Amino acid sequence: MSITERILKGSLAAVLLAGLAAVGTGCGKAAQTVTEKATEKVIEKSIAKDGGKADVKIDSKSGKVQVKGTDASGNAYEVKTDGDNKTVNFKQTGKDASEMQIGEGAKLPADFPKDVPVLDGLQLQMVQAATEKKEFVVQGKSTLSMEKAAAFYKEKVPAQGWKELTTMNAGEMQTMQYEKDQRSLSVMLMKDGDAIMVSTQTGPQ
Repeated sequence: MSITERILKGSLAAVLLAGLAAVGTGCGKAAQTVTEKATEKVIEKSIAKDGGKADVKIDSKSGKVQVKGTDASGNAYEVKTDGDNKTVNFKQTGKDASEMQIGEGAKLPADFPKDVPVLDGLQLQMVQAATEKKEFVVQGKSTLSMEKAAAFYKEKVPAQGWKELTTMNAGEMQTMQYEKDQRSLSVMLMKDGDAIMVSTQTGPQ
């Protein structure tokens, strides 16, 4: 299982958070230091089983964990916890300069298309960017209603010069397809409890 797959399935996140919890049970500074080093080695060995390499740093005082390394395919990655024992942020950079970010720390890349609207207040959860291919995938959560979110895209996307191709409204899920200058843009909205999940994908046709 690759580093990316383990993050998506939550297994590596579980290892990191469990390791941090174990560090927190140490008695005294000396004991914590020993436990930190031991836990770092355990996580590094766990990642090595996938064929990757990792440098793990644990700070029990702040509650933060940082893992930097390369996976079996030679892609660089970085995993961070933010000290709340819940949030794990992941960033992977491929050999072709492609990038994936997972977690609350995900951000739009500087070269994200200016003519692709992003819903106001969208809480980014995953961003994929293949700069050389000009392909971008953005996923996030919004507290807006399905109706308001759909209205946003139906107004803002055409205003940026995109031509509407198809739309589908299945109640708890809506999709919209657009094209512009040999590029395609798809928008999907899906009900998720009291919120909605938003996914946009754009790239060459």
